[in-house]
Amino acid sequence: MAKSKLYLSQPRKSKKLRMKKIALMRWKAIGKNSQNVPKLQSVGTNENQISTETILDFEGQLVVSNHTDCREQMMDEFINSKSSCYIDSDISNAGSVRDCSDNEISGDDSEDRSLVYEQSDMDISEDTDLEELCYEKATANSSLFKTSGRRIVNISYLFSQLKSLKHEGFNCSFFDLNLVSEKIEGLHSVFSFKCEVCNIIQNIRTEDPDNNVNVNLMAAIGCISAGIGYSQLSEILASLDVPNMSHTTYSKHHNQLFSVIQTKNEELMVNAGKEEALLAKTSGEVNSKGIPIISVIVDGAWSKRSYRTNYNALSGVACIIGAKTKKLLYIGVRNKYCYVCARATVLKDHDCFQNWHGTSTSMEADIIVEGFKKSVKTHNLIYGRVIGDGDSSVYRKLTEAAPYGPTFVIQKIECRNHLLRNYLNKISEISKDSNFPIALRKKVTNSDTLGRFRNAVTKAIEHRKNENKPFDEKTNSLKGDILNGPKHIFGDHSACDDYFCKGGEENLVPDLQSCGLYNVVKSINMRLANNAASLLHDVDTKAAETYNAIVAKFVGGKRINFSLKNSYQIRCMAAAISYHSSGSFMAIILEELSESAAGTYLEKYLVKRSKAREIRRQGKCVKRKKFATTDRSYGPEASNIIADMDEALYTKKCNEFLRELDQADKELIFRSSLLQSGSVVWKSERMKRITASNFGK
Repeated sequence: MAKSKLYLSQPRKSKKLRMKKIALMRWKAIGKNSQNVPKLQSVGTNENQISTETILDFEGQLVVSNHTDCREQMMDEFINSKSSCYIDSDISNAGSVRDCSDNEISGDDSEDRSLVYEQSDMDISEDTDLEELCYEKATANSSLFKTSGRRIVNISYLFSQLKSLKHEGFNCSFFDLNLVSEKIEGLHSVFSFKCEVCNIIQNIRTEDPDNNVNVNLMAAIGCISAGIGYSQLSEILASLDVPNMSHTTYSKHHNQLFSVIQTKNEELMVNAGKEEALLAKTSGEVNSKGIPIISVIVDGAWSKRSYRTNYNALSGVACIIGAKTKKLLYIGVRNKYCYVCARATVLKDHDCFQNWHGTSTSMEADIIVEGFKKSVKTHNLIYGRVIGDGDSSVYRKLTEAAPYGPTFVIQKIECRNHLLRNYLNKISEISKDSNFPIALRKKVTNSDTLGRFRNAVTKAIEHRKNENKPFDEKTNSLKGDILNGPKHIFGDHSACDDYFCKGGEENLVPDLQSCGLYNVVKSINMRLANNAASLLHDVDTKAAETYNAIVAKFVGGKRINFSLKNSYQIRCMAAAISYHSSGSFMAIILEELSESAAGTYLEKYLVKRSKAREIRRQGKCVKRKKFATTDRSYGPEASNIIADMDEALYTKKCNEFLRELDQADKELIFRSSLLQSGSVVWKSERMKRITASNFGK
């Protein structure tokens, strides 16, 4: 390593002399009050000891002048022990102290003092005045550098650093320090301070550098959990006046979380499979080879809302959940897009995120078929019964794939809630059919009648399910109850069982039959009755709907495009961890990363949310009305005009308006409205009349 002799410049002498006097006075006080100063070897390569009178500190390096006053030997020994004064060595670029021989150091304070400085990373000749250069830089920094905005700090670690700020021998404290620089590492900062007394530079960090889970990584975890991305984080921090990490830093921590989340998610699903297998073996649901056969709930979701018209989402997810444990056994993600492949001018080797080339609507079926094929290898389970939401394409794909051999038939069970919802939606659509009298349509489709349609089916399911009869017989009885439902609701109780009703309502069946409306309701009822076997199982896909809702929360309510890279996949896996842990995703990932418990405020947040969830489960919160339909503020009824004047006044106003139109100067209106849409008169007069283009509408 090259070495250069550097000389202290004249313009700084006066300040350096004052610093020497202060240091000497303090050392004299220490020599009087302390008798236990450690004996250390003196500076230098020769055997002669060098005593000191003054101290010069240049960017953390101690410079010793040659003098023969032996009573200052104690000061020389202390200087040798403090030759490295930096707390954070990776920030410092200072060199180490070297020996100063007699011909290099002058005893006269008015002359230049020289030192040998070990050159680190700069190419400096012997004539370069490095001390002057660096000193001016430090002085400029201390006078011009100003902090602004806010910072995120670990308050306990910051206080511990401030308490440790004491330079032995000088009794310097935080009040003697000037801020000279700040190194921003994302949301973490390193502040460099220079002591006015001894010129020691010390670094203070906003958090412990030895902590595996730093503030940048926790910010990435929080973004995933809150359903936001880098842009939203930047906006939040900008409003708080806090400097944000770069997008590269955010992506690095985001990708670091991928493997952690994936590993933890797989672990949770394997444990869920073991629980399902144990329950199936306990109930004796195994095949001839001893492999448990279980029922599973399946459903899918997409990265954007389709509004039943636009099915072109870039990503989709589907899940398989054990029907007994209600825990996830498998999730899969399909991506139609890769950011690198789509935008790179020269395609290089990269982790491609695109794994699907078909339509968005076929993603769900492909994922579920894949999950069925992996069930034996992953969990040693056979999914013998699939509970779905009426998606026939999924069951058709499963039948074609035959994951357990051509002789094994997978049984399909429809979700009760989806069947009833579709049933009521079909009945509600009758209100738009103008082929039937409006009075009867209102009686059939009002909210009270719709509630009775649902209750009639659910009560029949409850009664037939508890009967001690063969399943086929109970299925036929339930089918008859469903077909008799419309007669029961509209007042004809001739075919009702004793448990079903007590009678007494007005019989509207003849009126409905005469206009043909009853036949429409009867055909809708027939579709539901054909699924009596599924209704008798009385199962739903609520568990899968819950997981989909958590996914929607993690992807920002499907309002943010996370499908460009691997972010959508990470968030789907994170949602699975949150589903298994009742919302404790952040605490679990923190434990995986550092094997430490959640912080104080994270723990408070989780407890608070857990209590709110328990209140909802106990039914203490305000419940929404089950069959709330449109009202006068929104929907079809909003168009109904409410009279704001009595009949006599209304007739008078109509006559006045017609008289005004009759007496209008038609020739003047004609000339003034030649420009049509460019004329104010044309627009005004048009609003008063029914034009030929709008007549009859």
